[in-house]
Amino acid sequence: MKESESLSSENIEKISEYLVEKSEFTFSCPYCGGVLHIKETYYSIPYLGRILIVSKKCSKCGYKHNDIIPLQKKQHVRIYIRVEKDEDKYIKVIRSNTASIEIPEIGFSIHPGTQASMFITNIEGLLFRLQEAINRMKILEDDKKITINLLNRIPKEGFTVIIEDPLGVSDVLHECLGYGKIIKEYIEGSDN
Repeated sequence: MKESESLSSENIEKISEYLVEKSEFTFSCPYCGGVLHIKETYYSIPYLGRILIVSKKCSKCGYKHNDIIPLQKKQHVRIYIRVEKDEDKYIKVIRSNTASIEIPEIGFSIHPGTQASMFITNIEGLLFRLQEAINRMKILEDDKKITINLLNRIPKEGFTVIIEDPLGVSDVLHECLGYGKIIKEYIEGSDN
């Protein structure tokens, strides 16, 4: 599925094949005190293993938040993806909420914060997500001199995306292993 495609009913049916358990309850909204509806859904999904999807929505103020939480810890992993051709930008990656991302050729790195979320995207989508993060930082800065355009700084000869995940959940989808140069390095003895 491409980054821009929405979930079709066929894809939703495929996802429901992996459903393990589902529960719903209400709580008090931390922002307005209204009724916060919470849905927790447990899945066992190929590539990801066991995950919990938590959806929260307040019926009063409209607050909503979704989280994908991996429930299985794997071995600490560092993934190197060398992107040299346009088709390499279609390599699909899973980035967990504990993974950091670095593109050394342009001196860029991003580390997970408290609101980091897990996602599945391709390299092109990852670049756009990183640019959006830069744009959000620009809004938060008082000094408006920050005008970094990540996409214009990428060298024509290619770049490397490094994803490091202490929980080992981040991965490259197996059907993408024929693209580009991908190295997965497992790190022994790291404390998580």
